[in-house]
Amino acid sequence: MKILDQTNNLGNVLTEVKNKEVTIVSAFASKTEWIINTLLDNGNKVHLVIGTINNFSDPAFIEHCVHLAKKNKNLKFHVDFRIAQSIHWKLYLITPNKVIIGSANLTNIGVNLKRDTCVSIRNRELFSEYENKIKELTQLSKVISVDNQAFENELETYKSQHRRFQAYLSSNITVRNTLEEWLGSELNHQILLFIWDSDHTEIERKQGRHIFQDLMEEEANDNTPNLRDFFTDGNSPFNEGDSVLCMNSNGSYADFYTFDRIIYKDDIYWFFSFRQARYNRPFQITLSIEKKIKENVENWYEQEQISLNYQELTKLLP
Repeated sequence: MKILDQTNNLGNVLTEVKNKEVTIVSAFASKTEWIINTLLDNGNKVHLVIGTINNFSDPAFIEHCVHLAKKNKNLKFHVDFRIAQSIHWKLYLITPNKVIIGSANLTNIGVNLKRDTCVSIRNRELFSEYENKIKELTQLSKVISVDNQAFENELETYKSQHRRFQAYLSSNITVRNTLEEWLGSELNHQILLFIWDSDHTEIERKQGRHIFQDLMEEEANDNTPNLRDFFTDGNSPFNEGDSVLCMNSNGSYADFYTFDRIIYKDDIYWFFSFRQARYNRPFQITLSIEKKIKENVENWYEQEQISLNYQELTKLLP
């Protein structure tokens, strides 16, 4: 038995494996596409089972593995879509007899063992017992293979739940992070995005203020908020309380707004943001980030994106 550490970490161990059968069962996964890519490039057969507990697994990672599994027969991929009842395992099997187990999820932080621990055990009997446990696990109705027709619908449902979780995280941030610090958390995967194509006319501004005043009168209380700004669109993928990165189609005026109230009136959604003493921003928008936003906004706008994932956000780094 050997204890793995930061020097001889799990990421290094996995990426050095060649021409073996590797099974990974992890409660959640994010930002470790490179490990799966390397395992396959090294001639390994990989069976990957990822959980969805607390909506922690990154859909971008799942979709990456879906794409790989559909074109590479050496990757077998299951997702445990049971959410709260999903697996909490952190298990790595390497043929013929290596069992690696501990607290490390398949995330960048996890495999680096900066805070987690793992032991590597060579034991054929233990290896076989875990193989049988994994077979039992993958027979459960909500543990679904990418080849199953139900997979796509389950993934879409999970992506919606995950987006809600990410919106919750963003709307409750009070610490001023840099983008690099924000990306460094294994829980942060995406932010919500709203791009408008034209400024409001004076008539639309008056209409918006009237709608807001009527809304406040209906909600009459002793702490009537002041209006920071509002946005309009024909569709609403957002919910009240969401923290959203907003900008125009040229990438100007980029800032985070909380959509405190959403009103549907005259076939238009009105997103109202209140004035606050301090606004929740997942990360600071620096001049260099503003420049990168302007370089990428045309593509986001054309694709009608409503969020930016981890990979897209890394492109905003200097």
